[in-house]
Amino acid sequence: MVDPRRKHESKKTSLANEVYSILLQMLISKELPPGTLLNRRSLATQLGVSVAPVLEAVIQLELEGYLVTIPRKGTIVAPFGLKEIYEHLIVREALECQAARLYCGKAVRDNYERLLVKAATLDSTFVDGQGNWNLEYDFHESLVALSDSSLLIHEFSRLIRLGTFYSMYYIYSSPGTEKVLNSHHQLLSLLSKEDPDGAEKAIREHLRTTKSMLLDEFKKNGLTVPEMLKEHILVASPL
Repeated sequence: MVDPRRKHESKKTSLANEVYSILLQMLISKELPPGTLLNRRSLATQLGVSVAPVLEAVIQLELEGYLVTIPRKGTIVAPFGLKEIYEHLIVREALECQAARLYCGKAVRDNYERLLVKAATLDSTFVDGQGNWNLEYDFHESLVALSDSSLLIHEFSRLIRLGTFYSMYYIYSSPGTEKVLNSHHQLLSLLSKEDPDGAEKAIREHLRTTKSMLLDEFKKNGLTVPEMLKEHILVASPL
């Protein structure tokens, strides 16, 4: 016999997850831009639920970096700038490079045809909207999933969702950023080899496309991040 209390708790969790998904989509689609003050009761009324699942969803989104609670003001959509996006890229690169060391070789070869379809689609598109970034992130999530590390996969997926939110404001929204992404089928070929050092290097170089786009935004806004500028100079300098 099913415990009524357990059944009730399961229903509450399911509803909170549903509210979480709706709010996350509202954030990524710009319906809730940075700085927006959230009224939990109004959101509950809008979504046709009680305040409890909204509160649970808000707490989760705050833990993931989308929202922030300010004393005597309330919960707002987290404001962010280019520096926060750069720091996000640092963490993303660290996770992807470690994952590549774990999955390179056989795991990639066993899934090569499936991944090649994703790579071919990406290599024929331009970075000009959320749809293209979703394709990019889906490809990289598929690779990281091969690492067989539950915690690493979970953290990368969380980070990628936050990256989509950032991209909508500072990459996709910036004129002149419509450019072809790095060659994904070439990356796939490098990752299929039993070479952890080579796989890490391939991922690091692949991610420089996004870093270069971000560096352009820093220059246009009169901002600098010394570490990023130093890295860019080292990459651009001949051996």
